[in-house]
Amino acid sequence: MAIWKRKHSPKSRSLYRKYIFKGKFNPYNPTNELLNELREWVTPSIRHIQERDRGLRLSTISMELLEYLAFDCVGISAHIQLLSAIQYYIKFAEDEDVTKEDVYIEITDMESCGLIPEIMAKYLRDELEIV
Repeated sequence: MAIWKRKHSPKSRSLYRKYIFKGKFNPYNPTNELLNELREWVTPSIRHIQERDRGLRLSTISMELLEYLAFDCVGISAHIQLLSAIQYYIKFAEDEDVTKEDVYIEITDMESCGLIPEIMAKYLRDELEIV
């Protein structure tokens, strides 16, 4: 079953299963294990990323760079793309102008850049108290 529409690798599938499905990803309450994972990874050194943005921790980079890495960057490894998307949604949820419903819609919008199909996101709907 193809869940995340982006490219896959064994590492990205493992991370997806661990932090999205089994970990029940909630951008408002990420697990410590997930936060530690995000602190470990850095932006790759590929020509599609400006030199000043290479080697930076995923947990510390800007929303703009996270969005680029997660959804637009060509030539990036699948697991970095997935982890960038996870970090992007965590930061997106921290925005004061964004409602929980907006976050839920973005995360479950599989036509665009979502991570979790709506059919599998019942736990998230309940946690975010969305009717």
